Amino acid sequence: MERDPGQRAPVAGELGAAELEAVFGAIPALVFIIATDDTIVGYRAGSVPLYAPPESFVGRRVDEVLPPNVASALRVGMERARANGRATRVEYDLPGAEGTEHFEARLIPLGGGRVAALVMDATDRWQAERRLRESEEQLRVAFEMSPDAVSLNRVDSGAYVAVNEGFCRHTGWTEAEVVGRTSLDLGICEPAAVEAILANVREGRLLENHELKFRRRDGSRGDALVSGRVVSIGGTPCLLTVTRDVTDRKRAEEERAALAEQLREAQKMEAIGRLAGGVAHDFNNILTSVLSTAELMKRDLPQDHPCRADADQIQEDAERAAELTRQLLAFARRQMVAPRVVRVEERTLRLEKMLSRVLGENVALVTRFAADCWPVLVDPGQLEQVVVNLAVNARDAMPDGGRLVISAENATVPSGARVGSLAPGDYVVLAVTDSGRGMTKEVLARIFEPFYTTKGSRGVGLGLATCYGIVRQAGGDILAESTPGAGSRFRVYLPRAAAATAVDDEPAARDVGGTETVLLVEDDAHVRRVAVRALADLGYRVLEAGTAREAAERADAQAGPVDVVVMDAVLPDGNGRDAAEGLRMRRPGIAVLFVSGYAEDLLVHRGVPARGLRFLPKPYTPRGLAAAVRAALDAARAQTGAGAA
Repeated sequence: MERDPGQRAPVAGELGAAELEAVFGAIPALVFIIATDDTIVGYRAGSVPLYAPPESFVGRRVDEVLPPNVASALRVGMERARANGRATRVEYDLPGAEGTEHFEARLIPLGGGRVAALVMDATDRWQAERRLRESEEQLRVAFEMSPDAVSLNRVDSGAYVAVNEGFCRHTGWTEAEVVGRTSLDLGICEPAAVEAILANVREGRLLENHELKFRRRDGSRGDALVSGRVVSIGGTPCLLTVTRDVTDRKRAEEERAALAEQLREAQKMEAIGRLAGGVAHDFNNILTSVLSTAELMKRDLPQDHPCRADADQIQEDAERAAELTRQLLAFARRQMVAPRVVRVEERTLRLEKMLSRVLGENVALVTRFAADCWPVLVDPGQLEQVVVNLAVNARDAMPDGGRLVISAENATVPSGARVGSLAPGDYVVLAVTDSGRGMTKEVLARIFEPFYTTKGSRGVGLGLATCYGIVRQAGGDILAESTPGAGSRFRVYLPRAAAATAVDDEPAARDVGGTETVLLVEDDAHVRRVAVRALADLGYRVLEAGTAREAAERADAQAGPVDVVVMDAVLPDGNGRDAAEGLRMRRPGIAVLFVSGYAEDLLVHRGVPARGLRFLPKPYTPRGLAAAVRAALDAARAQTGAGAA
């Protein structure tokens, strides 16, 4: 039957017993009807199985039949419900068989001061909420304490919702500065990087260890790996990202890769150097034979003989080949360090044609040398290596062309002055100046460090380090000055030689003969033949051998003295140094002269001749051989005389 709209709806207090039974019987809860004096006047189990008969509760006060915490909670709820006239809720815990159980009571005012208390078991919900709270707390702690940069951005706008301390530490921005703004607003990421991330999100792909570059607040840039997931925050899709700053790791990886590449390059250069040294060794034997044969031919030919010009041409071409071989050995760093008194300007001018080819057509080469440059004591091959290395560096600094000036002049470092590491004294200054890109102070401070290069994969970083070592070994110093965009200038200081004039040529053959006995140990038959003839023509008695064993046999078979042994450093059955020591034991006081196409550790340490060793590099000429033999004999005689005195 329809109710008259003008009639008032009945309240709970006006419901009959049958109506209340129908209402509360359908509720999945225990129901207590509590009067104003806290007496339980009704009890229904509803759809919950009855675990105590009604007479256990009805007619008794709540504090008499319920635990104190339950009674207290119900009283608080009832007072609130009666005062407000609205339903209210209270919660309490009770011990259970499997731990604490959580209950929820809803207090509903029924009128007349009566209150209905609907008690429900909320343990499952309470435990779920507790687990959720714990999980949220763990997530919050992980969010805040993560050393990585963690951020939450709206998917629709890209605006930051929240960031952690790691984000602030890695980027330099505070949370207040970034929330509500995007990474593009702040310039943290490039647009292309942001679009790539959003494309992954839109297409549902996993965003995991995505590489990108980012910019910090101070303008510095770094590398990062980004991983992220789309989560819902209050119904709003957001992108939760974890960004790991891998700048230091990537730099370390790049440095390790660069070092590995430098090691491979150094090993390759070492292999090439050994190959070059071996080739030069054999080639120098051939050149020794050619040069010696040409010189011996010229001795036997009159000045007007038509073959004289041919012999001159052969000798000239062989000397040019010998020069190329010396450059090959300089590249391989296998040459003997044999300091000689030379003039810097003369040695540099010899390289002019080669430098022009190295520099190319777009670099103008200018040479300026003072007319009165002092001589210096330096290994000529190493001096040339310094000039070439500096010129090549200058060329690389002028990729679009420019001007290279090589000059030399005298300079005196006075007492008390500080010029690099130089001691006071006279020096010749070889300067190499280019109009290239120049260098910063940071680069300038490291240019002489081994393996330091600004050329990337094109450079090994040994050129200037080698120059530095050569110049310092010669008693000088190398100084560099540069300005970005204004070129560079390298000044090589070499000490003034004591000799008044440079001695850069082989001694003349006159007055270098003798009648002493020479034991010539040379495995190359062609070189041995011309060397024997050259020495025999000068009056020496020559014993020849091709191996260390033959040398020992010749020495033992010789009844008279053996004054000097000319020993090839590399022999088929051993090295020359060991063979020479064996001969010295057989023939005390014998002079020793080593010859070789290139010097290895059996003769030298770091390129410097071992003390007491005399060395003649190949290719040599009969004049050079004769002069070296004479010098070895005279030195031995002088030493013997000094010992007798």
